[in-house]
Amino acid sequence: MENLIVERNKNIECHKNIELEYHKNIECYKNIDLEAIFSNHCPDVISSQKILLSSVVIPVINIDGVDNILLEVRGNKLKHQPGEISFPGGKMEPHEKPIDTAVREFCEELMCNEDSIDIISELNQYIAPNKGIIYTFLGRVKGIDLGISNDEVDRLLPVPISFFKTTQPKAIINKLTFEPADDFPFEEMRIPKDYFDFKVDNEVIFYKYENEIIWGITAYIIRDFVSKII
Repeated sequence: MENLIVERNKNIECHKNIELEYHKNIECYKNIDLEAIFSNHCPDVISSQKILLSSVVIPVINIDGVDNILLEVRGNKLKHQPGEISFPGGKMEPHEKPIDTAVREFCEELMCNEDSIDIISELNQYIAPNKGIIYTFLGRVKGIDLGISNDEVDRLLPVPISFFKTTQPKAIINKLTFEPADDFPFEEMRIPKDYFDFKVDNEVIFYKYENEIIWGITAYIIRDFVSKII
């Protein structure tokens, strides 16, 4: 009998401790130190998908007195977008600043050192659907071997800036539709079934330089850059 009383008292004490801890937690949530939590907060991007952060350089090189944008023709064996024309650049590494990514990728792809690129300015960011944010930088190039070729870069393609200043890209407007999942809970979410019955305009632009096609993100970034110098 004595053992039962002791056990009962233990249970009562246990419940008291649980209740005390519960009230402590409630009190904790009542008084959140928001100032301390957000004092060094670095803003990020809210998205339903993982955001990929990348950086590219618009490299400008003077050839025979003419300023050119130095583009790359991507290697034909690359998994993504082989043979397409792009800027030097790539994915940001954790804790890496956008400008550091831009310079690092430029040096890796063009097989040079940091002395070969002087960053002039950061330009506008490009928000790429399903691809994330692309930081862009303008740089002046010097001492580059224009004949380089490696696994990432098939060849370099200098294009006079004057071409882009005097040439409007061609534009095609595609229509994108939204197709909800078969088990989308319209009723539970109180959304009418025709809620997603709409089309979104999606513009694709491209430049044709000699026999080369410069399109997509590269073309958008070039168009925005040129708009600043016309």
